[in-house]
Amino acid sequence: MMRKKKILIADDDSVFVASLEPILKKNDYEVIVANDGEEALSKTKDCEPDLILMDIKMPKLSGDIATFKIRTQNPSIPIIMLTGVGDAQDQAFAVQIGAVDYIIKPFKPEDLLNKIEKALTN
Repeated sequence: MMRKKKILIADDDSVFVASLEPILKKNDYEVIVANDGEEALSKTKDCEPDLILMDIKMPKLSGDIATFKIRTQNPSIPIIMLTGVGDAQDQAFAVQIGAVDYIIKPFKPEDLLNKIEKALTN
């Protein structure tokens, strides 16, 4: 039997995470949650996720800095940035710091699942 792919959700919005978690589990992903950038760094080392969904704005350590640090330690883990606002500048910045993609909240679950599948197969 194949191992479930592990997705780390790094986001300080507990309501958002609570709505996203069952969608990912229903699609056969194992879900790990981090509430801020520092916890995301720690859990990336401990749990070795296959993919990270990283909010840009979080307490303690922002998602952009956490992404940069994770990319230097684990360049093979794809990271999809989550943002509440989206413009060309944000998209360019996300790619510049090492994200494979980004998605603007709120989004349709199927749009996120498509991005996850694409990131995991590349």
